[in-house]
Amino acid sequence: MLEPANCPQAHQAHSPGGVRWELVGDPRDGMQFRWAGDRFLARGTAVMTLSYEAERSSRAL
Repeated sequence: MLEPANCPQAHQAHSPGGVRWELVGDPRDGMQFRWAGDRFLARGTAVMTLSYEAERSSRAL
């Protein structure tokens, strides 16, 4: 899936195959935590890479 819901790093491609998202580093580095009433909040940044294979088409002209 190249366009996960609510993902700021979505990507569009026609009929991709072999889609792979991979985390770079540790997303917990620099993360901030706090209690807000009865909820526990975490805020941080994650870096990801995306690789995929594009559809190959063969057209006879």
